[in-house]
Amino acid sequence: MKNLYLISLALLFSATVSAQNTFPPGGNVGIGTSSPTSGLEIHTEGSNVNDGALFLVGGVNAGFGGGATLAGIKTIAGDGGQYNLFKVQNAGGVKFLINGSGSLGIGTGFPQTKLHVNVTNNGLNIIGGFQNANGTQTGGNAVGFGFVNEAEGTWWKAAIVHERTGDYGIGSLKFLVNNSTDNSSVSLTDAKMTILSSGYVGIGTTTPRESLSVNGNIRAKQIKVESANWPDYVLKPTYQLPSLAEVKSYIDQNQHLPEIPSVDEIAKNGLNVGEMNKLLMKKVEELTLYAIENEQKDKEKDKLLTALQEQINLLKEQLTAIQKGNKN
Repeated sequence: MKNLYLISLALLFSATVSAQNTFPPGGNVGIGTSSPTSGLEIHTEGSNVNDGALFLVGGVNAGFGGGATLAGIKTIAGDGGQYNLFKVQNAGGVKFLINGSGSLGIGTGFPQTKLHVNVTNNGLNIIGGFQNANGTQTGGNAVGFGFVNEAEGTWWKAAIVHERTGDYGIGSLKFLVNNSTDNSSVSLTDAKMTILSSGYVGIGTTTPRESLSVNGNIRAKQIKVESANWPDYVLKPTYQLPSLAEVKSYIDQNQHLPEIPSVDEIAKNGLNVGEMNKLLMKKVEELTLYAIENEQKDKEKDKLLTALQEQINLLKEQLTAIQKGNKN
């Protein structure tokens, strides 16, 4: 009687299980479902569904493929987005994960943005966010990568960010650094270098007005400035050298040299090093011409003084001779 009871229980269990599973000789295979719609369809129930319907342990290789017109892999979790779509894990922890929100984690089971790469043991952590841009969006959003190098992995002190400022994703690329000793992350106000869509680069400023704008000091071994129209034309015989009287009149009226920017112009527009070098060289060459001209005049004066001295000496001799004749 006991054996008959056990046999009946086993048959009942087998019938119950087979009602939920479908293993036809051809067509779709279903586990946990009697009406599979795919080549292999697995349904699970219970509270531990976040680990997935198909759980492989140990040295098992698994591959998934789709048809010619369908996605190669298709996974569906709960509509609420709280369940993971794809997860690769071993004893060392989560290696690769796509959560229900579509965020991708590499080396972490809890991605904080669309892409979160976590490397332990003195590695580099990257947190990135991506957002599509189209012609109807007018700016105001920023996307990029943040770099984390602390145990908590919840804030980052450096980032590379693209800030959209116009239609079709037009914007600037910013390099952010935050040196505050707290748990705050970088923001757009921490930009240390900015590249505008025009190609202008700003260091220490987010509004560069030239190919390179630096708000601070620069130290270099050597700086080469290319310049055209170097003012050697000043030394040609056809150059009209202004008279010193003209220069003095200009200085009296403007309080700076001709062609040299005023203090107000420098304060407003800055100093063009290449152009200023040309102007300074022009003034040096003009000063050289003034010096040569004055030297020539001095030589002529010396000749005149010498001639006058000779005449004076001759007159003295003649006067002495006349005086002696009168005494006799």
